[in-house]
Amino acid sequence: TRQVNECVSRSQEVLTKELAWIDTHPDARKGPLLPHQLLAVRWLVELGKLKCGAILADQAGMGKTVTAVALLD
Repeated sequence: TRQVNECVSRSQEVLTKELAWIDTHPDARKGPLLPHQLLAVRWLVELGKLKCGAILADQAGMGKTVTAVALLD
């Protein structure tokens, strides 16, 4: 469980960092992904670098498929 706790802690740090990045890069909002989708892709990439897994879960129609395809691209 230590590894899980570390991943949760690092995940929160990464999410905070990525939210700050989105806020300071207004041009990122003009791309093909919506801001929350771009945030999710960047979050997943960073967690992958840390060897931590993640699951995208939200309401239907929020763009999980587009986010996953962007991650694979």
